[in-house]
Amino acid sequence: SGIMDRNHVRFYTWATIEELLKEAGLQVDEWSIDWDNGIPKFDGFFRRLPLGKWFLHNFYNSFPHLFGYQYIVKAK
Repeated sequence: SGIMDRNHVRFYTWATIEELLKEAGLQVDEWSIDWDNGIPKFDGFFRRLPLGKWFLHNFYNSFPHLFGYQYIVKAK
């Protein structure tokens, strides 16, 4: 009921996004992931360190599907 019913919010994994696009006859050209601060306390701590932003960027890139908040897809 509400915004969580079948007609509103959808939650996808990378596999279900690929399936949805394939069924629509689309092919993925590019994709990326938005981390939206990943793990809040972990992220906040490391952002305060001198090389923290560099570390977080590399850490989140190492595990993109684990920490992703949303997928950004360009398909045609």
